[in-house]
Amino acid sequence: MMGWEFMVSVLAGWLMIYGLLALVIMTVCFFMARNDEKRTGITTLSGKSSIYFSLMNQSWWIVFIGITLVLVTMVLPAPEIYDEERDRFKKGKKDWQPLRIGIVLTIVGTGAATALGAIWQRCSGQPRILPRDNMFVKCYSGLNAFMLFSIVVSLVTFLGFCFAELFFDKKADWDDWEDAVKIAAMALVSSTLFLMANLSVFNASSDSVVKFPRDLAKE
Repeated sequence: MMGWEFMVSVLAGWLMIYGLLALVIMTVCFFMARNDEKRTGITTLSGKSSIYFSLMNQSWWIVFIGITLVLVTMVLPAPEIYDEERDRFKKGKKDWQPLRIGIVLTIVGTGAATALGAIWQRCSGQPRILPRDNMFVKCYSGLNAFMLFSIVVSLVTFLGFCFAELFFDKKADWDDWEDAVKIAAMALVSSTLFLMANLSVFNASSDSVVKFPRDLAKE
């Protein structure tokens, strides 16, 4: 029980931090994009980008939660219930509702992200859904990578602690840690996959310095 509470508190804490950072990042990115527009005199549709890419980012996080729910539900065993007639515990019926919720979240999130990407391409005329030079693509993929890397490190630390307790503490019982370990392992799988995806987007983005027209004239 202690392990489960530790994992939930860590993830909840990071999600709260991410929510606050997302609001700050959206505001900062908007003004950074406006500044680039002043530098180059070329519009990057920073107003539309702030909305479309913020919504796309939220949609992919919904997909992340859905996939995590699916993986966790598949590995967790059926709960044990007490049989009063036989005076012992027996395996109960497994609840597949979280799996169905996860599938729905994955489908809805993927559909929303795909639709938003198509609308963005149509209204912006961009050849790519995630432009290399778009400030919001760089900010959100970087923030997501930071967030997901922190989650991965936290989960690895938690799993290491669990296995250390099971190995060194003779009183530790696998049955007491089984659910928490399985949940953390599946969350680690989904977090690692999304971390790699965000790093791929972030690494493909442009990090060049845009000069002011007056600086170009001096050259």
